[in-house]
Amino acid sequence: MYWSPGNGALCVGVNEVITVTFSDDVLPDTLDATSFRLLDSNGAVVATLSYDSLHFAATLTPAATLDYDRLYTAEVTSEVTGAVRGPLPVAARVSFKTATSAAGCFPGGTCTQVADCGASEVCSSIGVCTGECVTSDDCDAGSSCAAGSCT
Repeated sequence: MYWSPGNGALCVGVNEVITVTFSDDVLPDTLDATSFRLLDSNGAVVATLSYDSLHFAATLTPAATLDYDRLYTAEVTSEVTGAVRGPLPVAARVSFKTATSAAGCFPGGTCTQVADCGASEVCSSIGVCTGECVTSDDCDAGSSCAAGSCT
């Protein structure tokens, strides 16, 4: 599986589309808005899904421009099924952060734990301090993500 943008990408453009390329043709009825989706701290981002069966590539095109300086996670669930290889053995996800502003890219500090970040920030799954979580992977062990905050 190949992702664009890749996991841990920083300074991603706010007009970016999200593409995942599979190693097998995907059965069309297994690829939908719940099996391939883009998430932010508020939940699923409204996007149009398309599939290129020649290249085995699924693309999400967000309905609106992505927000600046925001952590996003793209996810493919194990419901997605290949014509030859069958269902994905596990769900897969990548996280990326958009550019900080239209003027350029100045990503937040890097981190390995919450203590590396400011008082109101979390250490995201891609190792960047951010003001919100998207999934529980962005929180310390034993914490969960609810409404953009680790609890």
